Amino acid sequence: MAKKALLALVSVFIAWSILDFLLHGVLLQPIYSATSALWRPIDQ
Repeated sequence: MAKKALLALVSVFIAWSILDFLLHGVLLQPIYSATSALWRPIDQ
């Protein structure tokens, strides 16, 4: 039972990471770049 729960947890983490990369790293990256003047500088 614990093995099954651990496998489910790892699977969700991997799926979440892949979807996060696809959404923010690929799909939204042009929007982030176009609106970079609206974002705070990294050093703040």
